[in-house]
Amino acid sequence: MKLLNEDGSPKELVNGKYPAKVLNPVHIDLDGVSSAICVKNTFTDVTAVHMGYGYGIAKWYKSIKQFPHLLNDYELIIMTDLSMDEKTFAEFAAILAMANYEGEFIFLDHHETSKPLNNPDANMFVDITECGASLAQKYLTNTFGVDLSHLDELIKYTKDYDLWVHKYKESKHVNYILDKYLSGGVNKGCERFVHKYMNGFSYKNITKDEATVIVEKLEANEKVWSELDIIPFDGTSIAMCMLDGSFVNDMSDRILNDPELGVDVIIVFYPDKVGGSIRASKRVPQINLGEFLGIIGNDNIAGGGHALAAGYKLSKLTYKMDVGQKLLIAQPEIQRMVDFLSKAYTTLNK
Repeated sequence: MKLLNEDGSPKELVNGKYPAKVLNPVHIDLDGVSSAICVKNTFTDVTAVHMGYGYGIAKWYKSIKQFPHLLNDYELIIMTDLSMDEKTFAEFAAILAMANYEGEFIFLDHHETSKPLNNPDANMFVDITECGASLAQKYLTNTFGVDLSHLDELIKYTKDYDLWVHKYKESKHVNYILDKYLSGGVNKGCERFVHKYMNGFSYKNITKDEATVIVEKLEANEKVWSELDIIPFDGTSIAMCMLDGSFVNDMSDRILNDPELGVDVIIVFYPDKVGGSIRASKRVPQINLGEFLGIIGNDNIAGGGHALAAGYKLSKLTYKMDVGQKLLIAQPEIQRMVDFLSKAYTTLNK
């Protein structure tokens, strides 16, 4: 790697950071911003580009195709926590070729869809046992000799939240704070969160406003829970509901852990969007939702994610449609998912 010394050792740090101009395309969720915090703590000059899956990546590709040569302003492009299938990555490789890019490239991800891209010889690492931020922290520490131990607490909560473990209440609280930042605009919100938590997370350094955000979200959760309509699928432990996306993790967690409901997989539909999310309980042997969605995808449905948490979108839906129109198109696909889930994971059948 050109950024290292000829013997493969890291160069001398400058004020605790590695000397390099870096472009960091990264996701917009908690795992994404925590990954960006790792990168910004590692290098002296970092430009982060925050984006969502699918449309977000496509939009960024469109913009850089106009001036691909500008990529050569960076000594390193490091993608962190960006789920990529082979086709999506091939598009980026073509853009690098258009730019005649001569710098270094590193790919760090943990999504099922990215598994075929794992190629350590080409600085491409995919590890589904980690979250994006923990993978970034370990790789950057080992490769560039930086000390990122002050981020341990933040990354512990990020991993707990992103991999659907939910062992620590703090992991949800950190995400509530991020959601509030993002409500003021995605890119600006990501930048503000990264700046605020560059030195890690602790309850000692949250503001009164952030503490209020946590309390208000907990109260809102109770209201949503009291009004939630959960629709079971006969003969299975699968159910569906409609939710605002900002409540999906909290409500799914409660649904799956309520013994009276007996739900092992919850399919969530977002009435204001063009898809939704699926969450599963660890009680279902060998279930892998990310892999499952990749297998059953067709010309209308696509998705991916992790073993116990994944997202899906329906190409035939548009944001302009009302909820009734969306459901007419979505319900056959949701039923199709239920049918395949019950066949693939027989313990879901009652």
